[in-house]
Amino acid sequence: MLKKVIVFFLSLQFLLCFMPLHQSSAVSVPQRQMEALDRGVVAVKAGNGVFVSWRMFGNEPASISYNLYRSGVKVNSSPIANSTNYMDTNGSTGSTYTVRAVLEGKEQAASKAAGVWGQNYLQVPVSAPESGYTAGDCSTGDLDGDGEYDLVVKWERATNDNANGGVTDPVYLEGYKINGKKLWSVNLGKNIRGGAHYTQFMVYDLDGDGKAELACKTADGTTDGKGAVIGDKNANYVDSNGYILSGPEYLTVFSGETGAALSTVNYVPPRGTVSSWGDDYGNRVDRFRACIAYLDGVHPSLVMLRGYYTRMVAAAWDFKDGKLTQRWVFDSNTSGNSAWAGQGNHNLSVGDVDNDGCDEILNGTSAIDNNGKGLWTTGLGHGDAMHLGDLDPNRDGLEVWTALEGSKGAALLDAKTGEQIFRYTYSKDCGRALAADITAASPGEEMWAAGSGLYSCTGKNIGTAPGQMNFAIWWDGDELREILDGTTISKYNGGTLLSAAGCNSINGTKANPCLQADILGDWREEVIFPTTDNTALRIYTTTSVTTRRIYTLMHDPVYRLSIAWQNTAYNQPPHTGFFLGSGMAEPPVPSIYTPDNLGNNEVKKGDINSDGNIDAIDLAIIKQKLLGSIPEFPTADGAYAADVNADGAVDAIDFALMKKYLLGAIDSFPEAQEETVPATIFQAEDAYIFNGVRENINSGYTGDSYANYNNEIASYVEWTVKVKASGTQRLRFRYANGTEQDRPMEIQINGTAINSSLSFIPTGGWTTWMDVSLNANLKAGDNTIRAVSVTAQGGPNVDYLEVTNASESETKPFTGATVYICGDSTVMTYNASYYPQAGWGQMISKYFNTEVTFVNRAIGGRSSKNFVEEGRLESILSVIQPNDYLFVQFGHNDASINNPDRYAAPFTTYKEYLKKYVDGARAKGAIPVLITPVARLNYSNNTFKNDFPDYCTAMKQVAAEENAALIDLMTLSLNYYTSVGYDEAYKLYLVSSNGTDYTHFTEAGAEVIAGIISKEIKKLNIPLAGSVR
Repeated sequence: MLKKVIVFFLSLQFLLCFMPLHQSSAVSVPQRQMEALDRGVVAVKAGNGVFVSWRMFGNEPASISYNLYRSGVKVNSSPIANSTNYMDTNGSTGSTYTVRAVLEGKEQAASKAAGVWGQNYLQVPVSAPESGYTAGDCSTGDLDGDGEYDLVVKWERATNDNANGGVTDPVYLEGYKINGKKLWSVNLGKNIRGGAHYTQFMVYDLDGDGKAELACKTADGTTDGKGAVIGDKNANYVDSNGYILSGPEYLTVFSGETGAALSTVNYVPPRGTVSSWGDDYGNRVDRFRACIAYLDGVHPSLVMLRGYYTRMVAAAWDFKDGKLTQRWVFDSNTSGNSAWAGQGNHNLSVGDVDNDGCDEILNGTSAIDNNGKGLWTTGLGHGDAMHLGDLDPNRDGLEVWTALEGSKGAALLDAKTGEQIFRYTYSKDCGRALAADITAASPGEEMWAAGSGLYSCTGKNIGTAPGQMNFAIWWDGDELREILDGTTISKYNGGTLLSAAGCNSINGTKANPCLQADILGDWREEVIFPTTDNTALRIYTTTSVTTRRIYTLMHDPVYRLSIAWQNTAYNQPPHTGFFLGSGMAEPPVPSIYTPDNLGNNEVKKGDINSDGNIDAIDLAIIKQKLLGSIPEFPTADGAYAADVNADGAVDAIDFALMKKYLLGAIDSFPEAQEETVPATIFQAEDAYIFNGVRENINSGYTGDSYANYNNEIASYVEWTVKVKASGTQRLRFRYANGTEQDRPMEIQINGTAINSSLSFIPTGGWTTWMDVSLNANLKAGDNTIRAVSVTAQGGPNVDYLEVTNASESETKPFTGATVYICGDSTVMTYNASYYPQAGWGQMISKYFNTEVTFVNRAIGGRSSKNFVEEGRLESILSVIQPNDYLFVQFGHNDASINNPDRYAAPFTTYKEYLKKYVDGARAKGAIPVLITPVARLNYSNNTFKNDFPDYCTAMKQVAAEENAALIDLMTLSLNYYTSVGYDEAYKLYLVSSNGTDYTHFTEAGAEVIAGIISKEIKKLNIPLAGSVR
């Protein structure tokens, strides 16, 4: 029977009933449905260490603390109780981090593992739906229910303001994982105009299933993420001026996971008579806004609005059981509502301003109650900016600071009543205003607007205002907010904290980011910009240490809803519903609950730390346990999960199987151990008894390091190998001997020598690795295998011992050969300082029997052309022997058209140089094997892309013309990625470690590619095929 574990989230509400929290809520309010998040661990290389931060959930008790693990080893000496960030001075870019909450002295389940970013941003690759499109507004939500925030990106090309005519291009909305995987693309079609005031898209979990939906206005011809068309696909309602003033209008909810349209209804209100909205040419009729509000205090509702210069209408909708149902409609044309006409901004905000547990919609100079009735209105008219929050912490309730059009300045209003607290007057149109606590010199938030000084929250002019007033952001380590303007973050009266070189801001003079939100790490905010070439979004995060501990801002209701409406018309920065600034009190506990959908409760074999993943951290834990570095597994089910072969014991066989699984050599763990041990590799550095040093200086080894024997007689390495039944096993030692003398060793089994002087002949260098094998009889159970040096020179450097069933090791007779490899940085051998980077050329030998020696001459930055021009091919041809092999993979650098040293035109120069390799090998009696360039991680529209189609075609032509063996690695690698999916393919590339590199491989990735090549060699009609294991 499968074991079960208790997931922390499932029991959290029960615990909250009995535990003290941060601070008691002032008013008993219903629990709001909120998305279930993971820890959001983020690790960034910063100075001489790694900065790590993580989420505290809004419903976690004040007594909670945390332990931080680096690659499976706990970093902190005692639980971290006063912050949710840590500067690990011993971390490196090769580290991985997990966080475990500690509750009542007991560790909870580990978080998902996080690799280290090489810089303070994560580069998310995106691809424009068509040429010339630029990435604009973004929103966020957990689209697939995995506890991680995903992104929805708005793409536009030709756009127009409502006041201007002209045909616009279709608008696209696309869903992305932050690892760059595109989930879907929705084309709104020709009957939705492009511009800031038309498409306001809401991303939120509307039905409480744990997955966010997308909602927006649609029309005939809108195509969903599955290719289905809404309405009449051939309809065209664009008039001669470029406006769309006829035809049906819809509201659609799309699946956040697939992009499929789930429910479509008529848009409320319809446009009706265009002139009834304030003009007759199509400007004011199409002024739209949107938001999410908890109108019943528990469940989120969708609110879509139309108009604000004159008539203003809001329609509230609920989405349940796959259907949209209308909750209410507020219309300023309705009797008794005329005072609300013209009292709306280019934006809005949402919050519980009357403290009844339900949300109101704030329009700037008016408010709509949660029941769809007017709450208050001021008559101050339309404005361009507004900010809702606890701006004055010494005053009850929330306040709203709003800019006013038409020489009216800006006003601070009581958000519950609309009462004017103070007003700044201005002789011109006041197009900007901002509120943020930017100085500790006065209590509460400061406010300023176009042409004004800096005001305190009580209306006192306290000095010169910043020149910027677009966005503010919590970025550094104190509670004050910083100024975000364009792509720069700066301190008030201080210096620049971030300048996002290579990025653009969006929305013209509004100069705002695609999105500002607390989507990763601790409570500080991330900011997202598009790169200048629109091929990526960059998620920037802080690396400043702070001692302030606050739950994730996304669990504050006002802040979370601010993120949902942020893309509406004239974007505004988010604010919290509590005062977050200098001298702040502890934030109130949000009354929230989360869906119980975060993962599988079943204990998986290999998932030793119970974080839902089988990864390098689990491998590190089993290694530490076997070596005695840790006394117990970190979770109650760790031993069960570590016994991957289900033989009732955790031993070196389980470790070896785990490693094979992670390297892709096996697809699953056995239900029970076979009678004889499978092909199993025991790394030298993992040996229990050891007389030498562990090193990672000389490249070409596998695992973490190799064993360098002491230079003396009787230095040794001893492994323990467990066998279910007695029998003959094949022992294979992989080693390097860079001297000119043999370094023989005595091989002992269970203390008895079976070979007193097994030769370990010179390999030609310390980075050149060979194999030597012999058979041995092993008993059932544990066996010790010791390799002992018999000369004063000591033994060779030993990489690993492989143990296989002797009968399974029998292979087709083969006379032996050397394989020379020519290639680029995807092929070359890397030393330990580059970890986790590897090329497939350094991994391929483990797929072959010992008769084959591999000499990897691949080197980064080389093409078929400059590899020859630098004399590297000639160097190989000077030593290659008859019946040896020459593997050739080029193409990546040949395509560097702006680098004349590398560039080789595919159907001319490239082919000419490839033939030099083929002809040169054959002239020496060797066998050439051409290998098309391996795929990069280029994924869009649910398809992995070939970046070098011409070079692949050209190489195939050479192979046909020269009758040479060919391995189409491009097709093979693309097929493999398609079979495992983007998320698994992502782990094979360095981007999974550094966030930027979609070309080069991790060790696991290089291992997979080497395995693909080896399997293909086995199919070729060449003698080498018989040597593939």
